[in-house]
Amino acid sequence: MRNNGLRGSPTLQKGIIFFMPWLRTPVKSRRLAFVVVVIPLLYPAQHGEAPKRLLRSSQQVFAEAGEVRALAYLDREERFYVLGGLPHRREVFLYDRRHHMLNRFFVGDATDIATDAQGRTYIAGDHRITIFDRRGRMLHSFPAPFPESLAVLSDGRIVIGSPTAEGLVHIYDPFGRRLASFGTMREFRASAAQNRWLNIGDVAVGRRDEIYYIFVHSPEPSILKFSPDGDLLAEFEIKGKWVRYIVQRQWESLAMESEGVGGFHIVAGGSVDAASGHIWVALPGSEMSGEVVHEYSPEGLKIGEYALLIGPRKLLRITKGILVTEGGIYVVTSEGRTYLFPKAASSVVELESEELENCPPPADYSCSNPCAGGSLANCKADVDAHKGSNDIVIGSTCAVGADAPQSTNGGCAQTVTFCDLTTGKRSTYSTSANCPPRPEGRAYANCNDRIDNDGDWLVDYDDEDCLASPILLDVAGDGFHLAGLSEPALFDFDANGTPLVMGWTRAGEDDAFLVLDRDGDGEITTGRELFGNATPLSSGAIAKHGFMALAEGDQNGDGWIDARCASACGEMRITMG
Repeated sequence: MRNNGLRGSPTLQKGIIFFMPWLRTPVKSRRLAFVVVVIPLLYPAQHGEAPKRLLRSSQQVFAEAGEVRALAYLDREERFYVLGGLPHRREVFLYDRRHHMLNRFFVGDATDIATDAQGRTYIAGDHRITIFDRRGRMLHSFPAPFPESLAVLSDGRIVIGSPTAEGLVHIYDPFGRRLASFGTMREFRASAAQNRWLNIGDVAVGRRDEIYYIFVHSPEPSILKFSPDGDLLAEFEIKGKWVRYIVQRQWESLAMESEGVGGFHIVAGGSVDAASGHIWVALPGSEMSGEVVHEYSPEGLKIGEYALLIGPRKLLRITKGILVTEGGIYVVTSEGRTYLFPKAASSVVELESEELENCPPPADYSCSNPCAGGSLANCKADVDAHKGSNDIVIGSTCAVGADAPQSTNGGCAQTVTFCDLTTGKRSTYSTSANCPPRPEGRAYANCNDRIDNDGDWLVDYDDEDCLASPILLDVAGDGFHLAGLSEPALFDFDANGTPLVMGWTRAGEDDAFLVLDRDGDGEITTGRELFGNATPLSSGAIAKHGFMALAEGDQNGDGWIDARCASACGEMRITMG
């Protein structure tokens, strides 16, 4: 979550929350009532535990954005940039300071958003950084390895959070040239992929362009503070009762040595209040008392822990992100809703919890995907292995196949919410499961594209063994002019009933796909009717690439596809955007 150059901040009321529970009817009732009282502090926070406070909201904002993934803010125009929409179909929604929507535009698959002083939008996703103007027109796009989080410095340099061998933080100029990398990955006893996952962090920029890297999965949760040029200025620990609990569970999870990649989420994200320089950290879980937000000074002193109350009685128990502006604290829930909280803590509030265990009914958390050869990628089995003896699953998201980028060869990826029936503690856990390598081809079958969308994830950008298809023709011989993901198409390439978001030919250009209407319905509806990695061969196998599919028409073996192959090739056509 990003905020750029914020102004002004009301003084926070200092106080401690005391919870005084009692059972109204000890035998029959399952409800718990308690009173929250804020007492002014008589001593500074560094002399004891950080004070606990309550923030209250009755206002949901950015509802038109659907499932919110990330937020950014431009203070000089008082505009919010909201990354919302659906997974793999993300849009940017622009709002004014009163939360009225001004504009929206499509950006495709995306993980984070930032903005600069000129109102340009920066999107991290699909192993690229893409820059849009304020009207949503794409200005530039460049490859970036694993961009997990994103921010922009006041001079226009782009900050990318991405654990690689070169560092945790990477600085790029607006044209995609990498200027610097810094921050050292921590080594845990895990596979390379798991170790990278444990080092993922959220980047945030302070009022003097200091760069904060906030570890979100590490069992050693902390915040690194760098100068704009990459000098390490400070490191401070993220502490708290719930943090200690979830760190212990993370270490226990690592000791189990699962085959998949994932674990417990320890931090959801962070944001810097430019007015005070304070760092705000959101947590993806909580104790029963509900403290899900921490506030730290620029020197690392914990100033407070905050419970968040939505409406008259509902405690927000899990967060997915946070943005702090002069107007308040914006918190994204696990469901993707955004609520605005004032910076002033409440004085006296009466609360009543939902249930004594504070856990809603269990949710279905089945998540698996059949693999070629009859095996099964089973994410639920890994969730069960890491579920505590008193845990139930109260929420789950599941992605399979192409929608599960954490997995390989058509596996699955899952994120669940645990709730402990005895303590009410909430926590978030993610995992993935892989299918064995496919013996036959598929779209980009041997192309583990992770950096530059050229078909290989090696740092040298090689395309060794890349079988990218389908066949595309430059009819006029003037070079290819493709739309890419800035103007995507939904197409069922794998012929499995699930359309994929794909780059396509650009309308009005001469570039065309070679096609064959195999079912004679007058339409090209799946990848089976292209010449590529989804094309069926006469043997019943699937072609490994488009030229293999096309070669079946060359029955006389002269190496040409021409009029003499008409009986074997059928009615080939070309189709343009």
